[in-house]
Amino acid sequence: MLQCLILGQIPCSELKTRKVKALKQIKFKQLNRVLGHSFSAHSSTPTQQTNQKTPSRRTRRVRTAFTPFQLLCLETSFEKNHYVVGSERKQLASYLKLSETQVKVWFQNRRTKWKRQALENRADLNKDPLTP
Repeated sequence: MLQCLILGQIPCSELKTRKVKALKQIKFKQLNRVLGHSFSAHSSTPTQQTNQKTPSRRTRRVRTAFTPFQLLCLETSFEKNHYVVGSERKQLASYLKLSETQVKVWFQNRRTKWKRQALENRADLNKDPLTP
């Protein structure tokens, strides 16, 4: 819990609750699809499908909820090097029990955030200090 507060993240118990709710929603939708039910855009109650051919939708992948320990390790690695490749990425992924793709995407997203923050800081420095 202390790590969660240090990192300013959502408590671990809350992350688990959100993940369970998301999984239940996906399973509910899959079950209704098998039974031939669909949901209208304005209603949450299922309606029986008629013999309409609807494009098959893939179920959305559940968003990865990184643990505070994983985030701490990823952030520490990012501070050392903004790009992680090859065996370094493989080692980090296996240590954190994540896939290499998850590590790669996390670094991509983190670089984007870093660049955005750098631009915002630069814009703040260029403001006239006398104007509020």
